[in-house]
Amino acid sequence: MSQPPSHEPPHGARQPRQVQQPLAGPPQTPSPGEPARGYPQQYPGAPAPASSGPITGKTGILATAVAVVMLVGTGAWYVVSDSGGDPKQPVAGLSDDTGGGRQTGDGLNTGRKPGEAKVAWLQKNEADLTRAGDEISGPWFVGDTVITALYRSVSGYAVADGKEKWSVDLPADICATPNSTTSDGKIVIGVKSSNSDRADCSVLQMVDLNTGKAGWKTTIKKDGIGDMLSDVGLAISGNTVTAGRTSNFNAYQVSDGKELFGTPKGSCKTFALAGGPKLIAAANCGTDDVKNPQHQVLELDRVSGKAKMTYQPPRGWEVEKVYSVDPLVVRLGLGDKSKKQHAIASISESGKLLFSQMIPPKDEILVASCGNTFDVFDTRLEGCSGVVADANTFYMATKSKGEYGSAPHKQGHCF
Repeated sequence: MSQPPSHEPPHGARQPRQVQQPLAGPPQTPSPGEPARGYPQQYPGAPAPASSGPITGKTGILATAVAVVMLVGTGAWYVVSDSGGDPKQPVAGLSDDTGGGRQTGDGLNTGRKPGEAKVAWLQKNEADLTRAGDEISGPWFVGDTVITALYRSVSGYAVADGKEKWSVDLPADICATPNSTTSDGKIVIGVKSSNSDRADCSVLQMVDLNTGKAGWKTTIKKDGIGDMLSDVGLAISGNTVTAGRTSNFNAYQVSDGKELFGTPKGSCKTFALAGGPKLIAAANCGTDDVKNPQHQVLELDRVSGKAKMTYQPPRGWEVEKVYSVDPLVVRLGLGDKSKKQHAIASISESGKLLFSQMIPPKDEILVASCGNTFDVFDTRLEGCSGVVADANTFYMATKSKGEYGSAPHKQGHCF
């Protein structure tokens, strides 16, 4: 066991716990000039992770009171009031063809105590889905509008009363969405090339979420026969949107669709990216042993695509997810899946390992979820729920394995 880099907590604060050093080699400590941070942390104002999942039939549920929770597969969208008392009555009445939110007469507030959030309005989704169902993406907030994407449309609803403000119809199924939007409320959605079973995820459609208007559209250029466009992960950072997949990626300007850069030449191939205040990439440098890979974590310049920082974990460890972009906290996993070993690592701005910890703790299961129906080949780094941070501490939701026949006890861990 080794201690994390020295970090003196304020008076009365929780003392740092001992942590394991899961990565091969001697324990890492900060280099001269590096900040001595004992805990991973997340940038202030980070966007809420997209909550999404498969829905069957015609309905899904949205709950919001500043933050949004999405419960899918149960019937409708609903919004909660955070006033602590009785929520203000929604402006709209029962759902109708105008897209108004419905009053909450379904017992959704039953048992809620004073001080607890209450449902303010409920919005039913009328998308006519196939029998296999589909995935709901978002929500994203732009001004007084909450936006979701489902099946073949992107829709905006008034936060105040749930009334539909606009909807953008798309010609084919949505196949990829980013976690965040640009600062001026624009987003780029991945759309299938056709409605056939063999369609790929090669069409990018920009949507202005302020106005509900579709903007530019482009098709991702396939780079050789091995460029698989069936599974694409989108990420937005600044005015740049990236489309990553297995061993290639392309970057475009969100404002006008101009292509900026793509996969650099060399043996290391970028396969997934995460957006936000920085553009973070994961690359596979290729080895002859799939159980003993060599990965890299890079920060890319959002205009040129050149690497500003590179961290290379010990061989055998794969980059799985990005929990925080600035400062950088990633989840790693052993390429040998039979060992089922994972770790979190905090990386400095210059690419030095500041902290690492094996996860989950003994006799516990991770509750933190990065599941996404779109993500088949691990092309999506962002969008994890069940992880949160403040200035000094990284929090991760877990639950105990529990005894046979008993319900697991949910809890959290701080690092």
